[in-house]
Amino acid sequence: MRRSRPILHKLVRSIKLRVIHIQDSPHRIALGVGIGFFTAFSPALGFHLILALLMSFIFRANKFAALLSIWVNNPLTFVPILYIGYLAGSVVTSLFGVHVTGEADFKTLLANFQSSSEFTSFYHPDFWKQLFDFFLRVGVELWIGCTILGVVLGCCGYILTSRVICWYRRKYPRRRYMAWQ
Repeated sequence: MRRSRPILHKLVRSIKLRVIHIQDSPHRIALGVGIGFFTAFSPALGFHLILALLMSFIFRANKFAALLSIWVNNPLTFVPILYIGYLAGSVVTSLFGVHVTGEADFKTLLANFQSSSEFTSFYHPDFWKQLFDFFLRVGVELWIGCTILGVVLGCCGYILTSRVICWYRRKYPRRRYMAWQ
C-alpha cells in the first residue's frame, strides 16, 4: 500500500502537467476536458472514445485533453457512475410524473446483472445481449440522469481547467512548455 501511493501520485502529477503544458489555448484545452467529462458520463458504453473525438472535432476542442478526461469512466467506476445517473434520472422523471422503473426493479436488474454467469466474460456475446436488455429497461432514467450529470460535470471541468491553466501560465510563464522538452 505504501509503495502504490507514490506511483499513483506520480501518475496524477504527470497527467496534470501534460494537460497544463499542452500547446494550445486554455479555452480549447478546457473545452476538451469538459467534452471528455460529458462523454465519460454517458451510458454509451464502448463509444466514449468515438463520441469524445467527434465532439472535439465539431467544437474545435483539444482532442488529447478530451481523450485523457474520458478515462474518469473506466471498468472500476462505470457501475457507480451509471447508478448515480440512474438515481438522478429517476428523480427528474418523478418530478414530471413519469415512472418507467422503480428502484426495486433497478436493484433486481442489477442483482441479475452481477450474479449472472454470462457477465463473467466481457467478450462473450451473452454479456452484450443482457447488457442491452438491462439498458432498455432503465434507459429513460439512465440517459436523462447521465446527461444531466455529464453537463454539470463537463461545465465544472471546463471552468476549473480553464482557471487552473490561466493561473499556472500567468504564474510560471517560462515553464509553459518545459514538460515536453
